[in-house]
Amino acid sequence: MKHAFAVAIAAALLAGCSPTASAPSTSASVSAAPTPSGASVTQWASAVAPLKADWTKMQSQWEGATCSSLAVDGGAVDCGAYIVAMGFTADTINLKAQAMTDSTVATGYLGTPPSEIASAYADLTEAAEKASTAGDAVDCPGKKCLKAAFDFEMAWKSLGDALEEWEPWL
Repeated sequence: MKHAFAVAIAAALLAGCSPTASAPSTSASVSAAPTPSGASVTQWASAVAPLKADWTKMQSQWEGATCSSLAVDGGAVDCGAYIVAMGFTADTINLKAQAMTDSTVATGYLGTPPSEIASAYADLTEAAEKASTAGDAVDCPGKKCLKAAFDFEMAWKSLGDALEEWEPWL
């Protein structure tokens, strides 16, 4: 049942996905020229901006519904749905972030991150992988619901922190 519900939620979320337009950067220190090994800092920031927007949208809904891991464990249906959707969002951010340096993917490949953003990219991929893994572990209701939901909530917030590191280039 959980799998069917998750597939239905994923289909609904993916059907509504579309690229988010981002405003051009006005920072004088950001180079628009591609680096010898791949895309420019501006191109990288343009790829990260929609991921940050997706995270921010989900976080706003979570907070707007006053959700928490306790609410999920307590059976709050809306919070349970949000945490599943947040898990799918974490999966999507993880896949898209990994694709940025994976030349075998059809879309999203940018090459090696320029040195200015290499640390921010490493933090993003690490946090996205952890949030994705933690999201996959959430299985509520159940005996381990509270711990799994709490672990995911912490990993989700770390993912937000990693996305916030990109703010100077967005």
